[in-house]
Amino acid sequence: MNEANSTLSNLKNQLKTYQTDIEKVFKKIQSINPEISSNYEKLVTTFLFVNDENELTWINNHSPLTAFVLHSQLTEQYEKLRELILKEVLQLRLELEQNEPKQPFDLEQELFDLRLRKRYLHLLSTYPHKLTPRSTLDEIRQTYEQLTAALRAQAKDKLKHLWDQLDVPQDQRLIPQTKENQDDYLAMIDEIQRLEAYVESIRSILVKIQKREWFKREMVEFEKRAANPARLKGSSTQLLREEKFS
Repeated sequence: MNEANSTLSNLKNQLKTYQTDIEKVFKKIQSINPEISSNYEKLVTTFLFVNDENELTWINNHSPLTAFVLHSQLTEQYEKLRELILKEVLQLRLELEQNEPKQPFDLEQELFDLRLRKRYLHLLSTYPHKLTPRSTLDEIRQTYEQLTAALRAQAKDKLKHLWDQLDVPQDQRLIPQTKENQDDYLAMIDEIQRLEAYVESIRSILVKIQKREWFKREMVEFEKRAANPARLKGSSTQLLREEKFS
């Protein structure tokens, strides 16, 4: 009996350890590539909900071996993603004439910064500037913000137009800001592209809504005109319009 209890206790401890490890590696994959992580999301979520009340059922149906396989698959996937990140980082370092940063450094953060640096420099290619490969990312960002004030204003107007189309509540109309509290042009462009794609996907619905709103406005005007007896003394054209609308 004691041996059985000891075995069960070991199995429970293994499950808890796997839960911690699986959650960590899953979050890492999710931060790098959400599309890949979605393939494992349901299984991982189910496993992370194993607790004192249902862990015996899990052990009987799956055993910790299932957790081991899941952890192995996630770890293998994460290592593959890390290899791809390193390959892209090395390519971008070379392309942007960047030295390897001093240890310790976060490879994923470096990739994010290099991609951002490349995007800014590409957009700045049509502007006169004094930036060099040694310029910091903050210097590049500040230069870009200074040179694109008009573009930021246009992007803000476009964003507001899309919000109006989608009837987005005022408290959700948040314009992305840089740490200097300036409108973040790149973030606004990304949001504009996302909203434009969404608007296009529901275009037929929006057309119906617009027609309904037009009809509601016309109905209000019709009722106002109909309540005015003086309309009977006016042009017959108005009466014909009322008859057609009714």
